[in-house]
Amino acid sequence: MSSRILHLCSNRNVLYTNLWEKVLKNNIDLQVFHFSNKKLGMPASGSCYDKAYIDTALPFNSFDRCFFLTKERKILRAFKSRYAGKSFNLIHAHTLFSEGYIAYKLHQETGIPYMVAVRNTDLNFFFKYRKYLHGLGCKILRSAEKIIFLTPAYEKKLYDKYIPERYCEDLNKKDIVIPNGIDDIFLQNMAEPKSRETGDRLNIITVGVVDRNKNQLYVCKQLEKFKQRNPEIKLSYKNFGKIKDKKYASLIEMHDFVELCPAKPHEELIDEYRKADVFVMLSKTESFGIVYGEAISQALPILYTKGEGFDNQFEDGFVGYAVDLSKKDDFVQRLECILNDYEGFSGRAIRGAHKFDWDKIARQYSDIYAEIIHANGKSYEIKA
Repeated sequence: MSSRILHLCSNRNVLYTNLWEKVLKNNIDLQVFHFSNKKLGMPASGSCYDKAYIDTALPFNSFDRCFFLTKERKILRAFKSRYAGKSFNLIHAHTLFSEGYIAYKLHQETGIPYMVAVRNTDLNFFFKYRKYLHGLGCKILRSAEKIIFLTPAYEKKLYDKYIPERYCEDLNKKDIVIPNGIDDIFLQNMAEPKSRETGDRLNIITVGVVDRNKNQLYVCKQLEKFKQRNPEIKLSYKNFGKIKDKKYASLIEMHDFVELCPAKPHEELIDEYRKADVFVMLSKTESFGIVYGEAISQALPILYTKGEGFDNQFEDGFVGYAVDLSKKDDFVQRLECILNDYEGFSGRAIRGAHKFDWDKIARQYSDIYAEIIHANGKSYEIKA
């Protein structure tokens, strides 16, 4: 009898379906229980979440989100109404709290092993603002077979800020850092290493929604400082993405070198990456930041936020630099360092992009599934 993996997911991001589709190619039998807010509604027909292996439920409303345990109990009831009597070998929970709690409760009831991912919302919302859940978060982590981080930065943040020292050693033994992948189209259409054709122009690009978290206004202010130090360089700064905060966007557009552009499909985005010289995204918080991987596949050096999602994916100075938002001149200095060795950064960016190949990442997950299932050696029936 083949092994069955149950995935728990409350997000509707294409990143998850990219992973699942690749895992399925490794002959893994998986079932996804995908739950969401009633307000969001069911996935559109023909969308990436409209798949035979994805079972979507809408068990809670916006009000329920204010009461974590109430919301989770509704999700658990919806799950059991569909899966009671069915058997699985392993649960993969894609966040620590929203999905990890369900996996933890099922583990308590049946003994089924689970692995859990720690993401941006877990650290920068649940651990940061819902302190009454700290103990529960530690219990979920301690009972998990494996703990997945997308980035070393969030691994460090979790242990440094939120986990009692007496648990850190044991948790660290079972954690692993696995990044997200980038869409195949970027790896199938990688750019050649670049050189700057002219030193009197500098084209900066960001790809992301326009809001305070993505921090585009900070970038604008830092680019103004760069202009003062390098008046001979003509600057252009383009952001591709939906405007979520119109007031914030109006402040950004006060800078004469800025152009806010609508989001573009991958095929067109590749052209925009190739027109640019440097990719910059200095989010205040960021789980991972898949657009950094896209940018380096198109030979762009990058600037990212120190201590957030992409930090420590590579040694600082390999494909770009981490910028310390609290340091006055860090951005300008880091940008100038990139321009002083532009061809070197561009070439290393291309080499680094292969790290984000979904095929390799799916094989890594498949190996972890096999390891856990082999160690536990049986399937577990879901109780009503």
